[in-house]
Formats: sequence, C-alpha cells, structure tokens
Amino acid sequence: MNIKNDTTKSNPMNANISSKPAVISTSRLRDILTEVRGAQILAFTALTVPEQKITPFGQVQKLTRVNAVTGARYANAMSKHGESSSEERAWGERDASALVTKRNKDGTEAYYLPVQVNQTSRPLYLVKGPNGRLTAVPYTKVQAYLRPERKFAVAYKDYALKSLVTLAHEGRRYRIRSTST
Repeated sequence: MNIKNDTTKSNPMNANISSKPAVISTSRLRDILTEVRGAQILAFTALTVPEQKITPFGQVQKLTRVNAVTGARYANAMSKHGESSSEERAWGERDASALVTKRNKDGTEAYYLPVQVNQTSRPLYLVKGPNGRLTAVPYTKVQAYLRPERKFAVAYKDYALKSLVTLAHEGRRYRIRSTST
C-alpha cells in the first residue's frame, strides 16, 4: 500500500491551503488585514502576556492557537445572545473590518485584530529559562499567579498584531516576523 505524504493531493479538502507558510512582517500583515472585507474565518497563533501577579519565574507568556471570525461586530453578537451593549468599541478606531488602530498619547499607533473567538487550543505557558530561551512550564505551576479566565457568552477579543506568530487566511499560511508594529 502506497501512503501519500502530500496532504493536498490525498485530501481534496486541503487543496486550497498552501504547504509552506510565507514569512511576512507585521507591517505586511497589517496591509493584508486592511484588505479584509466583511466577516471571514481565520486561524492564528498568538503569544500573549496574561494578567499576572509577580511570579518566581519572571514574566509568564501564553501561546494559544485561535480559530476565529474577524469582521464580527461586538454589539451584534451580544444582541444575538440576549444581552445589550450600548457601545461597540470603548477604545481604538476601526480602520477595516479586520483592523483596529489605537493611537497612543505619545503619538505612536498600535494595531489590533478584533475577532469573535470560536475555539482555542489548550494554551502553552512559557517562561524564560536560564539560557534566555522560552521554556514550557505546566499550568499547575503558574496557575496561582494568573488571573482566572472570565467566561463570556460571546468571546470577543482584540489581539495585538505584534503578538501574532502565525496566521492562516483564505488558503494561505503566514509566519509573522516580529517588528515594532
């Protein structure tokens, strides 16, 4: 029996997904997201810093794979769940359906990807090891230092573009090179 390793040939459902991710900067990612119109499904990996107390490990970071819809509107999503929301966005300015710009007091801009989260992977918690590299630690070791996750009827979050590590959108995969954006 001959087993194929090329999933795009053996599984027609994967035919539109590129096999090797393109490496892009956060500036290029911002350009891509500016072109998104309407609600669209995407998947990404984000490396974030959860709210935390001072830990013996230093800063704890969280690596999570997220499946989400961009272009979703918070107020609309809340009304579908029987909850009201008088204001869609308390900060930032929506530049496109998949991009929000926050203008800081010092004149700089920060860019965010607003999404309605459909599903997340079990997060991987990371701390800097003695060699300066990130090392995985069990959740049980950092749990006491992290703020408990809040549960919402609709999980609507804004991810800083600088926190994105990978993105899959419209059949293309990207690996994001960290820049100051």
